[in-house]
Order: sequence, then C-alpha cells, then structure tokens
Amino acid sequence: MNTINDIDNEVLHNLELSVVETIHQYQSVPEFKDTTTDHYSLVKNNAFKKKSIISFPDLLNQHVNNAEHRYKMGFISVLDRVWLAVGNKLFIWNYRDSNNIFKYECFEKIEQIDIIQLTNTNNYELIISTASKLFVHSIIEDNNRLKIVSKTAVSTDNTVMSNIVSTDTKRVFMQGNEGHVYELSILFTSEHLATSCKLTNCTNSTLAYYLPYFFKFTPEVKVKSMLLDNPQKILYILYDDSSIQSINVQGTQFVLNYQYKGTHLDSIHLIPPTELSNINFMAVTSSGNRRFFNSTRQSMTLIHTRIAPPLPGHLLFNNLTEESVDLSFYSYNIYAAVLSKSNKKYFIMLSTDHIDIPKEGWTVTEDMYLEENTQHKVWDLKEDNPPNNLLHGSHSVSLQSPDRCGRQILSLTKKGITHYIEQRPVDRLSELISSHDHIGTLQFQEYHGAAHTLAMALSLACLPTKVDGINEYIMESNVMNDGVKLYFSALVAPLWEHNIVSEQINEEEMNKIQQKMEHLQQYLQRIHVDIKDEINRMLTRSIEGISFLLFVHSSYKSVLKDVQSEGSINFGHLVMSEKGEQVLKLIVNKMIERSECSDKHTSHCVIGDFLYNHCLSLLGKENILFYKGNECLRSAKTTSTKKEALHSALNNYIPIIALIRLDQVQTICNDFCSLQDYQGAVSLAYKKYQLGKEAQDILSVLYRCFSLSFQQSESVGIQVVSAALDLCSEKNHHSIFYAWLDQSEWHDALFKIENPSLIHYMKTELSSQDTLKYLHIYFKIRKDYLTAIDCYLKLCTELKDVDIKSRVDCLDEAYALIPLLHSADADQEIEKLRALHKEAHIQYTIYQSLVTSDNEDQKKAASALSTELKSASDLFQHFANIYALYKEGLQLMDIMHLFDWNFSKRAWTHIIDKSVDEKTLQSELTELGQAFYPSISSFPVYIIVQLLHKHISSHSHEFIKETLTTVGVPKEVIDDALNEL
Repeated sequence: MNTINDIDNEVLHNLELSVVETIHQYQSVPEFKDTTTDHYSLVKNNAFKKKSIISFPDLLNQHVNNAEHRYKMGFISVLDRVWLAVGNKLFIWNYRDSNNIFKYECFEKIEQIDIIQLTNTNNYELIISTASKLFVHSIIEDNNRLKIVSKTAVSTDNTVMSNIVSTDTKRVFMQGNEGHVYELSILFTSEHLATSCKLTNCTNSTLAYYLPYFFKFTPEVKVKSMLLDNPQKILYILYDDSSIQSINVQGTQFVLNYQYKGTHLDSIHLIPPTELSNINFMAVTSSGNRRFFNSTRQSMTLIHTRIAPPLPGHLLFNNLTEESVDLSFYSYNIYAAVLSKSNKKYFIMLSTDHIDIPKEGWTVTEDMYLEENTQHKVWDLKEDNPPNNLLHGSHSVSLQSPDRCGRQILSLTKKGITHYIEQRPVDRLSELISSHDHIGTLQFQEYHGAAHTLAMALSLACLPTKVDGINEYIMESNVMNDGVKLYFSALVAPLWEHNIVSEQINEEEMNKIQQKMEHLQQYLQRIHVDIKDEINRMLTRSIEGISFLLFVHSSYKSVLKDVQSEGSINFGHLVMSEKGEQVLKLIVNKMIERSECSDKHTSHCVIGDFLYNHCLSLLGKENILFYKGNECLRSAKTTSTKKEALHSALNNYIPIIALIRLDQVQTICNDFCSLQDYQGAVSLAYKKYQLGKEAQDILSVLYRCFSLSFQQSESVGIQVVSAALDLCSEKNHHSIFYAWLDQSEWHDALFKIENPSLIHYMKTELSSQDTLKYLHIYFKIRKDYLTAIDCYLKLCTELKDVDIKSRVDCLDEAYALIPLLHSADADQEIEKLRALHKEAHIQYTIYQSLVTSDNEDQKKAASALSTELKSASDLFQHFANIYALYKEGLQLMDIMHLFDWNFSKRAWTHIIDKSVDEKTLQSELTELGQAFYPSISSFPVYIIVQLLHKHISSHSHEFIKETLTTVGVPKEVIDDALNEL
C-alpha cells in the first residue's frame, strides 16, 4: 500500500530547473579571464560605515598613550583578543570583556607573539618571541580567562620570530628577522600539553646546519612575508626581491616547487577557491596595485592586475605622486589597506561583488570606503566574526540577507578598536527607497538590474522593521515573477542541493530559511500581488518541505536509511520533482510502519495530523487523508482504543474512496476484518461500489467481508449484512446482497435479516414457489404462524407446476404449526388446512398407486394428479372409483360424507376377499374401522357383517363381535347387525 494519486509536477519540475540554474549562476565561482582592468568598474559609494570605537582599558591605555613607552600590538584571530607587548610585559585583552586582561612577564623584551591551535581540543599554544628565546606555552580558557598549563622554550640564537603559520597536521612555520624560514616542532603529552620543542632552519644551506652560529649565513634574499595554503599544503614565501617561491609542505616535506620573479611586491594574501576559481593568491605591490595569480606545483601565472584606487589630490599633480602601502589586509572579497600619498595616509576598504549588469554581463564591481588617517598608526586589521559559510560565488554579496549586519572589519590603533560595517547593495537600496531618492533608486536599478533590485527590495520588505516606501516600489515593479524567483533562489541556495538522505541538516539554518520564506509569502498575500501559480506553489511546497524534513529528523530519522536505495535526492528534487514525490511517499510510509501509537496519545494519527497541518500542498490533501487512514489502522492494532482508531481510519478513507485503488481497498478491508470491524470494511467497500466502477470486483470484496463475519458467528454476520443494507437505499443493491446470502452456506441466516426489503426481495426476485416457501420460513421464524400457514396454503392451492410431493410436504410443515396457534380467529383456517392436508395425502397416495402401476392408462391418469391438487369429489369420481382404489375412496367418502353404497360394498368386498387369513383380515378391519368408524358410508357395519358372515364359515359370530368391538362399534349395534343375517 503506497499512495492514491500522483501530483502533476511537470510545471514545478521545469521551475526547479530554472531555480537550479539561477542558484548555480549566483553561486558559481567566477574567474578572471584577462590581465587588463578596463572592463572592471570602481564604484565610490562608501562601502563601509564607521560604527564605534572600543577604547582600551586603563591598564593598556596608560602604556599606549605614554610617549616614553615603546610597544607593539596586534590582533589574535583565534581567540578574538588584542595583544600588547611593552618591554618584557605582555597583555592579552579580551576586547569583548573590558576587564578581562591576561598578564605575562618575561626576563627580556618581548618582540612578537601569536596564539595558534594545533589540536582538536580547547588547548591553544601561546608563542612568545624574544631576541634569544622562543617560548611555547599551552594555555586554556577557564571561565573565559586564559590560563597557562604547560611551558617549554627553545633558543633562537638572537633571531626574532614573526609571521607564524600552522598546518592542520601540526606543522608550524615562522619567519626569522634575519630572513630565514623556520619550522617549530612541538611534542605533546597525551593531554595535548606542550612538553618540548625544536626549531629548524628550513632555508639555510645544509652545510650551515652543522656549523656554529657565528659561521651561519644571512641570506642574500630575505623572507619578507609568508602565506600558507592549508588545503593544498603549499607555503608561499615572498622575498624582499619580490620573488615568490611555492613550497610543498605535504607530510614532512619542505620541497621547493616553482618561483615567480616579480617586482615591487609588498605582501601576499590567500584567495580561497570558493571565491575565484582560477586564482590562488593575491600579491599587493608597494604602490597598492593588486596582482592575482594562478598557481600549481609546476607553475605560477599572473592572471589579472587591478590598479590601486585613486586617492584624493590636486588634479594637476595627482598622477605624478606615487602611492605606497603601509599595511594591507584581505578576507574573502574585502580588501583593506593603509596607503600613503603626498605625506598623507589613507585608510581604504574595497568590497568586491560580481553582478549581472544589463547589456554588460557579469561584471566585477568594487565599492570603496576612504578615510584620511594622518594621526594614528594602524597596527593591525581583522574581520570580526567572519562567516563560516559564505555563499560560494563572490557576487552573492548583493543577495545577502539584510536582517543581519554586513561584515565588520576591525582596525587597531592607539585609540582602541574601530568597527567598520560593510554597506552592501541592499543597505544602499534601503537608504535610497526610504529617503525617496527616486533618481538614485532608478540608477541603482539600472545598474543592478530590475529583477536583482526587486529581490533586494523583497528582502527588505520582509524585515520586522519596515522600510518607508518599500511597498510602493515593489507594487510598481513589472518583473515581479523574476524578482520573487530570484529572492527565493537566494533564500534556498544553502539548502536546495543538500542531499536530504545522506547529509546532516542544520535545523537552525533550515528554520531561518523557512521563516524568511513564510514572511515572503505572507507579504505577497498582504499587498495582493499576483505571481504565477507555479511560483507560489514552489514557495509553499518549499516551506512545507522544510517542515517535513525537520519532523522526520526529530522523530523518524532512521527511516532516511531506508530510502538510501533511491539514490541521492536533494531538497529541490524532493519538493519539486516526480522522483522527490516518490521519495516523500516512501518516507511517509516508512514512518507509519515504525509509528507506535500508545494510549497516551490523544490522536491515532500523529504523523497524519502533522502532515495535514504542515504539508498539505507538498503531499496533497487526498494523499494525507490516505496516510491518516493508514496510520489510524495501524494504531488500532496496538492501542486499547481500537474502536476509536478504526472509526478515525474509516472517516479518513471515506472522503477519498474514489481515488483509492481496488487493490488498496481490498487490503484495507482485510485489515478491518482482521481487527473484527466487519462493518467498517463493508462501509468502505460499499462506498467504492456506489461509484459504479469495477462493480463486480468490489462486490467480491464485500462478499469476502460478509463471509469473514459469518465465520466468526452467525449473529455477527447478520449484523454486518444488516448494516450493509442500512447503507443503501437502492432496492437492487439489497437484492444483490440477499441473493449472495441466499446462495451461500449461510442461507438460513437470510430469514433472520430484519429489513423490510427482504420481503420485497422474496416477492419480486424469486420464483412463485420459492417466494411462498421463503415467506413461510420468514414468518415462521418470527412466530407469525398463521401467515406462515397461509403462505403454504397459497403455494399448494394457487400455484401451478408444483409437484404433488412438494405440495404435500408444504402442507405437512404447515399442519405441524397448528398446535402453535392460539387465536380463536384461526379456527376456520385450521379446519381448512386439516381438510386440505387429508385430501392432499389421499391424492398423493392415489398418485403413487397409479404412477407405479404397470397399466399405461393408470400411469397416464397419474399425470393429472402430479402438478395440482384435486378436490375430494374429483379424486373420488375420476380416480378412486374408476381405478378401484378402495381405501382411498373410502377415505374420500368419509371426508365428503358421501353415501355411495355401491362403491362401499365393492370396496369392503375387495378388502375382505383379498385377505389370506383371519389374522390379516382382523388387522385390516381393525385399522380401517378405527380410521372410518362411525362413518356410515365408509364403515357400513351391517354390510361389513354380512360380508364377513359369508367369508368366514366357522365361528363367524365370535370373530365379528371381537373385531368390531375392537374397532369401537357398540355391542347393541353388532348384535342388531347379526340379527339381520
């Protein structure tokens, strides 16, 4: 048993393909295809806003604002802290908790520090570099405060280490201030605490490794900065001659791969493969230009160069003044730098996006933020709480949800930490619409495209805080369907191609996506915007699809293993495709199979109720009712409230009976019968029968239900058939049920059915003979004996072509009811029956005599007696008299009180003469005398005495007296008859 009908998903499937194409288009990883910059536009539109400044706590502030103190500071990314080194003192400040400061003191001046995490635990390694030592301390967070739990150190031979990078295989590399690259090897205890460490120079010559320190060499080309591509295990080293060396650090290797000879390079930054498909890293030149490289183990190719953004200056001399880079930072599409020009310093930030500009195609755009910074040195930059899973395509920036702030960049100066919040396209659109800047809004729309702009507007409209003017803008749009589809695609992008069978789901993320889709749907309904039906259905089905998956994962997660045989199925296919529909059905059926309804549940269909309330469009109302019926039926097998569960199952099946297949009806009815709810099975089958399709097959189902009920007991069977009769008003349906029962092994139960239509059936659907027979039984069972007798009287006297034996048998059965009659009104009927009963028996005796005779004439005469009852007179005159049937004739004469002395004398002469001896004669006389006496015509005493006197020569008087006395003839009559001799 699976489901009842399939939803036509062809339109939805086509729409799904369109959504997939849109998601792929907006998530596809772009690539740079040329080395020119003419095609790319630079939009100066204040890409960031300064949010706030977090001031240093007093303890740190007294050092950074003391002109006599020399200090260094920077961010610690892994712990969201700031470090400040003043002489031999180290302060590590949790800037989210102003009073949370870790203090450390060393025996010599601290030059550089960093914190890295090498194990999958809560342990971290604090690395502190001085001129002579490199300290490695394992630290933990205890109540959000740092605590040293182990210490070790290694000599650095007067080399200060910086720029520390580590692989996920616990290899740690760092840059020495003399220009070499070192590897730090750390040994850990079983509790992941550092116990010892070793420092290895990776770029010195092999010979130098064995020489004392004063023979060691300073490299001709020094390391300027380093960059680690952890997934690829490639270490990039930028030397001070602007060459870039790639090094394979896979396993324990340190193997030089390829070297690129560049010019004026200042720093290098990693580009993740999810940002640009053909770019591995970016190098920033001393003048602020950015160069993008593709790198393999065998090559390194410059793909694209972006010129540094123009800085303010006198137009006449602007191009004559060079720019230089003091500090640069890069994090997934955001580039920040401190540039110098004309003795001024500028802090710039660029936010990169890829958008589909009408008539231009996919274009790289960069929105810029510029801040003149002449007072305070920027020590470090970092992104605050960088997202773990940005959408893959860099152009997805414009489709990020406006319900949370844009990304934040932190700048560290002596004033503290300054927050800068990214101003995304959607943020700027919000400002344009709310300020009623129609021209600016049109320019924005022309730049980003109408559909793309509408998608952003819809995201704003669905926020709890409404943007002034947003409704008017949306309602005036002529690309509503495209905009809704695009916004929908942005919402479901993280989920759409998620394999729901084999991959884990993020319930929190799914809830957020669902909530946003619900807000979108409610908003569109509220402003009465017409969108295509298939888009609305897609939206509804996706909302319900999330509810469905969350329900499955919360209560029936194990069933997903059962559908893995269906292969990979992603969310989009699940809610939009035919294959997804089949998987949905399979999952629901598996859940029902594993459901266990106990008495504590108020509902017998917990799964079905959920589906009805949350998945009506996804599964269809009819399908859900079918599932509810199945679940209730299963519940009836396990709960003590079986009756209620079966009733609920029937109530769910009945409304959709037209859609339930015949084989499913058969299975359901069998289940009902196995639970001894035969009436429920019959109700369902009869509803199907009423539709008129597959009538004969449905009748077979009904008859099986009837049979199973009778197998339990006759009384149960009668109740079930009676219930079936009550369901239908059509007389012909009643007749069909009666006919089945009449021909079944439970035939006798037919007469116990209490339904008025039964008599109608007997009178109209049966032969006349069977009608009267059935009616006789019917009334006899109900103790209406008079009516039962009347039925048989009619059968015997009014019907033709009823054989004499059947007539006699019916009269016998009717005659047997006479003792049960107690009404005085029945006397006349009783007398009529008794007479007819006698005559019929006499006729049957005559018939038997004639039909068994060897005389052909007598056999021919017998046929006249075989199919109808004759009167006593007719029987006497035409049969008994003619064919010398003397005993029968005497009986008839007795009945009719007929005085035919001639026949009487002949009859008794024949009776007496045929006797072979006196004993036989006496027995015959006694029998007949007791039957006929005191009938004068049938038992004429005087004639019989005369005949006996002649027949018996000796002791005749004694014989006569003895015999007649036995018969009951009075002595005086006997004596008188003898005196007449």
